[in-house]
Amino acid sequence: MISDALVVDASVVFKILIPEKGSSEVSSFFANNTLRLLAPVLLNLEIANALWKRVKLKDMDLQDALGTYQLYLQNFEVELCDAASLTKSAMSLAENINHDSIYDCLYLALALKMGVKLLTADIKFIKRLSNTEYKNVAVTI
Repeated sequence: MISDALVVDASVVFKILIPEKGSSEVSSFFANNTLRLLAPVLLNLEIANALWKRVKLKDMDLQDALGTYQLYLQNFEVELCDAASLTKSAMSLAENINHDSIYDCLYLALALKMGVKLLTADIKFIKRLSNTEYKNVAVTI
């Protein structure tokens, strides 16, 4: 168990990159954070995908999205962990909690493996976990 670490998912990281509901709380948390941040390597792809969705919705242009992604890569300190070693566990977790997304469960699997909390802004996922043995693993700000 790593007591000074925290798994973060893309929903939380994205709130730092793009102002939206809850961004100020998340930014304040990270400004005062001394924890080691962990995530599956999938995090980079999810951030890129979320930015691309903003481009497709015409909320930002491609150059802004690319610039934001570059700033994320340069400034957000997170230790990326191999997702392949977590996949079987994530699939079992998805079945166990009856969840549609293996991606969400990869973050949960990493948190369980490392013995730390998962910080997410995904309220649907928090609700999904609320009646399971994992209800105290995922937290939100």
